[in-house]
Amino acid sequence: MTDTPAQSPPARDESQQLVPRSWPPADPIEPVTPRRIHWLLALPATIPAMLFPRRLGPHLANSSWVAAYLIHFSMALIAFGVIYVCAFEQGNFFTEDAQVDIFANPLIELRRALAAVVLLFFGALNGWPEVAAALLVTVMIEAAIWVAALLLIPLYAAGEGRRRTYLRSVKLLLWSSACQVPIVWLFTRLGLKLQLFNHDAWPFALLAALELWWLAVLIRLGGRYGGPKEGPRWQDRQPRCEACGYSLISLPLEGRCPECGALVADSLPERRQPPAFAAARGLPGRCVGFAHTTWQALFLRRFAKQVTIWGHHRAARNYVLLICVLFGLISAVTYLGIYRVNEGAFLVIPWPDENASSSDIVSFILWECEFLAEAFLVGIGIGLSVLAWLLLLGLFFCRFGFRDVADRIVILCYSTGWLFVPLFLGIVGICAAYGIIELWGPFGELHIPEVGWIDYEAAIWLGCLLPSIVTDTVASFRRIRTMLRHTRFANA
Repeated sequence: MTDTPAQSPPARDESQQLVPRSWPPADPIEPVTPRRIHWLLALPATIPAMLFPRRLGPHLANSSWVAAYLIHFSMALIAFGVIYVCAFEQGNFFTEDAQVDIFANPLIELRRALAAVVLLFFGALNGWPEVAAALLVTVMIEAAIWVAALLLIPLYAAGEGRRRTYLRSVKLLLWSSACQVPIVWLFTRLGLKLQLFNHDAWPFALLAALELWWLAVLIRLGGRYGGPKEGPRWQDRQPRCEACGYSLISLPLEGRCPECGALVADSLPERRQPPAFAAARGLPGRCVGFAHTTWQALFLRRFAKQVTIWGHHRAARNYVLLICVLFGLISAVTYLGIYRVNEGAFLVIPWPDENASSSDIVSFILWECEFLAEAFLVGIGIGLSVLAWLLLLGLFFCRFGFRDVADRIVILCYSTGWLFVPLFLGIVGICAAYGIIELWGPFGELHIPEVGWIDYEAAIWLGCLLPSIVTDTVASFRRIRTMLRHTRFANA
């Protein structure tokens, strides 16, 4: 009985293409060359920083911590001084006797604010309990800033390491404190000059508009990255199977994954492409790309398996901001079309006579347009809620800063398109609630007696809006988790 010779494995075809040992960086951006701002020039640099935040952002992030905290503490003290001056020197906010010259000399206003800061220090240092309270409040505010910087990581991450991203977020958040001085000054001066404090919604609308400007400055400060090319975005990536994560090095491109049997071709970087919104150019192309990308995010189950996640971060963030603006507009129009009409807001009020003063005419116009301020507040609230929901999800999925978020930003941003479902359910719920209240209300056709402590109107609102709330919190969370699972081993 002769031994059969051992069969050698089939020779590999040398002409067959193999998977390389690494994939090159997908979209390696060129960082801005930053210039360090000396702490002595920090105060003059705040004005151009507020006017051109995107251009000055990399230079502010490269400045020293001394400069950042100098701006933070000095601007906070000046803002408190402005409030102190307006509240106790110029008169009470809520009286018609307060007279403020909005065109006053800024140097005189600054001198008064600094004098008010001295008075505040004198009051705070009057005894040890006051000193302890002031120190406790200061420590709590500074700790809140360092915690709030975690929320900015999805908006600021450019592909660098997580530590560098976090420290850059903290520093730019400190620099953004300079915006609080013009916000406080304009709020107090415009509010008193236009007698906004005699109305219900206009003071809050003015404050919301000013804080929205601060938020825009804060977001644009981190729009450009200035630093070393160190981080996942500039590193070569190991080829992995996008289905199971198995290493595909030196495997044939026409073969299959030895672990799960998926095609190697399905894991090639060329299979992933930027979404239509990121690839579009011009305003018409952006509008069409926005609609196409939103449609895919809503109805295409393989959307996360086809979009690139290692590039086009700026386009993804612009998509989120556009979603927030669009949600705010839809909510404001819904408020005007449903709530205010049902409440009878568009009543005709007689025009003041010819002897009326200019302040009376301004007050009349503000009363007539009160519903516009309320609609503006509703739109701002809904838009900021969408942004806050995205930032909270980003904070959770990046493990509160302990995991790199560069490979998750794109999916987190484009997943906000799915929020159109709870928005539509919310509008339907509001319409249904108003219809039921009109039917069962005191002037409706049906009457249900009150039983004990049950508030039927609140129960109707809760029952109509509960589907939207549940969908927003549970279904969207599951949708984003599924999309992130499809991109955890993405090669592009």
